[in-house]
Amino acid sequence: MKKIILFSIAVAACLWVSAQEEKKDYEIKTLLGKNISHGGYMGLSMGYSLIDNENAFTAGGRLGWVINHRLV
Repeated sequence: MKKIILFSIAVAACLWVSAQEEKKDYEIKTLLGKNISHGGYMGLSMGYSLIDNENAFTAGGRLGWVINHRLV
C-alpha cells in the first residue's frame, strides 16, 4: 500500500511541475522547425557465435540520417 501511495504522490508531483511552465512564445512550432540541420552515421558490427554447434562469424551494419539532432 505504501508503494502505491508513494507512486501516486510522485506522479502528481511530476504533473504539477510540468504544468507550471509558462509559454510566452505563441509561434507555431513544427517537428523540424525552420533551420534544419542534418547529418549521418554508419556503424559496422562483427561478432562470433555458435550455430548448429559450429563456429560462425557474424557481420552487420547500420546507416542513419540524423535530422535536426532529434530524428533518425
